[in-house]
Amino acid sequence: MALRYLAAVLATAAVSLVSEASKCTNLSPYPYELELGEPDLPCPDENMIKPCTCHTDTLGFMTLDCSLINTNEDLQRVFSNEFPFKHFYQLIIDHDPNDANNRLTEIQADTFNFLDFQRVTIKGTKLQIIDENVFSYSHDTLTLLDLRNNKLVDFPFETLFLYKRLETLLLDYNNLGRLEKFGSTSLHTLSVGHNRNLKFTRDVLEELPCIVTLNMESIDLDYIPQHMFANLTQVYSISFNDNDLTVLQEFSINPLQPTVGRLMLGSNKIHDSYSMSITGECLALPWSIHRHNQILVHSSFPFSFS
Repeated sequence: MALRYLAAVLATAAVSLVSEASKCTNLSPYPYELELGEPDLPCPDENMIKPCTCHTDTLGFMTLDCSLINTNEDLQRVFSNEFPFKHFYQLIIDHDPNDANNRLTEIQADTFNFLDFQRVTIKGTKLQIIDENVFSYSHDTLTLLDLRNNKLVDFPFETLFLYKRLETLLLDYNNLGRLEKFGSTSLHTLSVGHNRNLKFTRDVLEELPCIVTLNMESIDLDYIPQHMFANLTQVYSISFNDNDLTVLQEFSINPLQPTVGRLMLGSNKIHDSYSMSITGECLALPWSIHRHNQILVHSSFPFSFS
């Protein structure tokens, strides 16, 4: 009888795991990988897109590198041309933030003129706000959006559910004041580190069940909201390094499934914790909680500081 009961419990748990995992988007290969008929897709004429450059890899995927564009006007000019092919693998604008000649402060909604991308990297610019429709033609293709080290004070989180394939969102080293709640069943990596005094609500991750990696380093965080992780089914790596945490409340880290294998709380001021601060079978895994923390008061806490 006991064995039958145990088998029933395990079967129920397995069904629950499958049900929760099914919420996550099962991404098929990038559409153009399935339909490549031409080994060399046509890059635009190099004189037309200067100072941008374009190159095609061995699979025929095109990358546009516009790192030499300095101003809003130059960006508009380049993309006002008629491109012979609309589907690009990657767009790169990588500026030296200390170069006074780089004065890209705005990207208007119609800038990219019907082009779509799988990966977008815009770093080191003077951008403060990015229009919610800038990449509207990439709703079905965009997998990575890297906007690190700009001057962003706002970001259109509310439109991210439109990006059906977006897996990675990197917003580190900006001036964001608030992380808004948003929904996505495809997003696996969210990184918002080094946005000083970043604020967010307890339910900020509620509609992001498929997050695997979360980085919130150096955001001046003084507490982790209870049940913040309660809806996550696949989270593995969590970093709250270099913050102002002093106490871990009950249910600070309590994902829906016991998936966490890497928890970083180094360089905080933690001196106290509750026995149920971190829950789940994952407590048997090695945690990385170290550097500039004090000894915990509660002896029932499942690990110590190194």
